Amino acid sequence: MIRAESLEKTYEIAAQYGYNIRGLDMLFKENAVEIHSVSKIDADGEVLPLKFLPVTPQIEEVWETRENLIWQNKSLWIVSCEGLLKMKKLAGRPQDLADIERLENEES
Repeated sequence: MIRAESLEKTYEIAAQYGYNIRGLDMLFKENAVEIHSVSKIDADGEVLPLKFLPVTPQIEEVWETRENLIWQNKSLWIVSCEGLLKMKKLAGRPQDLADIERLENEES
C-alpha cells in the first residue's frame, strides 16, 4: 500500500532497480481498490512484478492498522490480518472468499 501522492516517486525509485515495464492500472469495486504495477525481467528471464495499491477512502482503515516488522534488520510495514480480511471482503472474488474462510479458521 502507498499514499497516492507517493506513487510517481515510487515508480522513479523502482526504475532505478530495473523496474521499468509498466502494467495496466486496474480499478475494482467502484474505484475503492486500485492496483498499479511495474515489472522487470531478471537475469534468468523471470518477470518480477511490483504491485502498488494507493490508499483510497474505502481502505484508509487498512492503512491505519498496518503493522511494523523488522526483517533482515530493516523496518517493514505490512498489512495487518484484519486489514487483509477487510480488503478481501471488499474484493469479494471467489478466491478472496476462500482465503477469508481459511484465515478465519486459522484464527480460531
